[in-house]
Amino acid sequence: MPLRAYSLSASRTRGEVRAGESCWNREGAFTQKQIELWNEELQWLRQNRREHAAGNPAFEYGCLNAWSEDGVFSEAEFADSLYRHLRNLQEQAAMEREDPVAELERHLREHYASFQTIDELAKLFHMHPLHLSRLFRKKYHIGIKEFVQKLRIEHAKNLLHQSDLRIGVISAMVGYQDEKYFSRVFRQAVGVSPNQYRQ
Repeated sequence: MPLRAYSLSASRTRGEVRAGESCWNREGAFTQKQIELWNEELQWLRQNRREHAAGNPAFEYGCLNAWSEDGVFSEAEFADSLYRHLRNLQEQAAMEREDPVAELERHLREHYASFQTIDELAKLFHMHPLHLSRLFRKKYHIGIKEFVQKLRIEHAKNLLHQSDLRIGVISAMVGYQDEKYFSRVFRQAVGVSPNQYRQ
């Protein structure tokens, strides 16, 4: 059974690995090709979680190693190693499900300049756009677009104070390609133009 088919349910993960192990025992010895295929499946699982696992030591994965120092394959070690990797993925998925809105807020803080539409965010977070918007407003008491605009303006204010960059450059850096539109939004939010704010 390919690893993609494994359920990551906490109550079933070890049972499925053990069931697979007993099946493997009936088949006899493993070939190097089989081990490589399982490692490829594990790499696929890792890649689908890599962005969220980056920098989190709880989800850093070592290689799947079931060979003893003398070169003998250990089915029990392989099953235990596979179980540990699947369990880590399951725990990470559970953490992500606990608070998708907090994850969205972190995403917006990191990618405010490249934000395009709520529909794109909804696809990224596998949620309906209206539901995502409602959840965000409920938790942060502000809409997603307003939150992004606030982030952009705050970053623009910092750049205006801390650099001599032209207004058009700052505008592009914070996500506004149209300098005039940026100036209008900035004036509405701050009460003065970017040039006046800089002085």
